[in-house]
Amino acid sequence: MSDKMCKLSFLAGVKYRGKIFFSAMQINGLFSYDIISKTTEFIKVFEREKIHHYLHSKAFLHNNEMWLVPFGAEHVASVNLETLEIHYYDIPKRVESTDSLAFLDGTIYNNCLYIIPYDAKCFLKMDFETRELTILSQFDTSMINWSRGCFVSDEKLLVVSSDGKVGNRIDLKTGECERVYGQIGLTDAYLFSFYSDGKIWKVPYCADRVLEYDLASARESTFPLPNPSDRFFRGMDIGKYVIFFPAALSRQFLIINKQNRQIRMSGNMFTGADEPKENWFELNVIESDNGSWATSINGVIFEVSTEARITIHHAEVNKETKRTICKEYREKGMYKEIFALGVVLETDNIIEVDDFLQYVINLNT
Repeated sequence: MSDKMCKLSFLAGVKYRGKIFFSAMQINGLFSYDIISKTTEFIKVFEREKIHHYLHSKAFLHNNEMWLVPFGAEHVASVNLETLEIHYYDIPKRVESTDSLAFLDGTIYNNCLYIIPYDAKCFLKMDFETRELTILSQFDTSMINWSRGCFVSDEKLLVVSSDGKVGNRIDLKTGECERVYGQIGLTDAYLFSFYSDGKIWKVPYCADRVLEYDLASARESTFPLPNPSDRFFRGMDIGKYVIFFPAALSRQFLIINKQNRQIRMSGNMFTGADEPKENWFELNVIESDNGSWATSINGVIFEVSTEARITIHHAEVNKETKRTICKEYREKGMYKEIFALGVVLETDNIIEVDDFLQYVINLNT
């Protein structure tokens, strides 16, 4: 077994009481990362899921629970962050048995989690009080627009879409879904958006400026980039500032002071092994009980202070953790996961002959 520390990446995680709890992207596993000791602990597997990677696309923090949005998984899941018990919620059955179950995003409003589809052709509603998961709204294929941000305004769920200036608005009482035309959609120039204090901030990917759209006045403000060739992927509100995370072709963070409207760049935060290699630098904001955090598929965790200073963390696993994960997979008969583990975490020399035989048997049964 390799002694090398291996970096885990994730898009679905929350920060709670000094730890980041997350569903790993490369393998099936629930982990925690202690932000003080900088150690990573394997907790358990999502044993009701059949695939071994990219189970969850987003996580939400509600009281002492983490709620996980399924991408490859077949269930919505909640994790009690005190007891570490996992609960699974079946997605309601639909007439079309071949529907994808992939969801991408969501938002919490009035003690409910509203879950946004990737290509699942329905919006879901999870009632935290009753623990009932229902379909909020259904639509045909023509209504699918990849979500690039969502929020609730005037008792309606507004989904900022990838389809130009077209978005979707869903009535939370009736479930009626309608197309909305105006400044709420994005083109490829602006890949993602986020909502804060009645405004939609559009994150420039192939554009030379940030756009701020005020919902109440329907006015749009622009912030020209100091370097027009820089690209950004996600953004977040940290109080006094809004901050934009760089795509791989950019190396600096963009920071806007909401009070004096000034825009500036940070220094280069990437060095050595942290340097993004791909042109696609996917990120998600980590919901937190305090502080501002984000994560990327490159295995980088960002801690953002209220003064927009960034500290980089990594969730890494050592040899003993690798051995613990492999033992858990073997005990639960998860032989496909053992092979995925060997590729991702360099544990191929602990795969036994019986593992291989069971894997072949499972493929043919």
